[in-house]
Amino acid sequence: MAEGSISVIDRFYEVWFARDVAAILDLMSPVVRMTQHFEDPAVPFAGTGVGKAALEARLDGIFSAWRFLHIEPRHFQSDGVNIRTNCTFEVQHIATGEVFDGTLRHFWVVRDGLITQLDEHLDVARFKAFLRLLGLPSDAT
Repeated sequence: MAEGSISVIDRFYEVWFARDVAAILDLMSPVVRMTQHFEDPAVPFAGTGVGKAALEARLDGIFSAWRFLHIEPRHFQSDGVNIRTNCTFEVQHIATGEVFDGTLRHFWVVRDGLITQLDEHLDVARFKAFLRLLGLPSDAT
């Protein structure tokens, strides 16, 4: 069972990197809950969204603002339903061409072959400093 859930997550990263919104949505439960654990005026897609329509709107916001140059996931804990992944990543802010890189953690819940929950954690202070350096209207201090 763990291998099946991990293959769903691996497929997510593959279609995410390809920016294939339809394929991403196909991997999701109708009531998927996605939370990016930061909120900032410069990143309107952050926070929590529930359902495929909310996720699709979020993906449109993410993919219109950011180009993913590299992502390398490493699953470090799985019980077949709950999966924890550590990723190194590199993204480019499309409007400025500036690149942000680092690590993030994803917590996944996969049930019946569909992703029901995705939580994303990253170094919020570092990300907000990057936004401030870009001159974006961030609430970074």
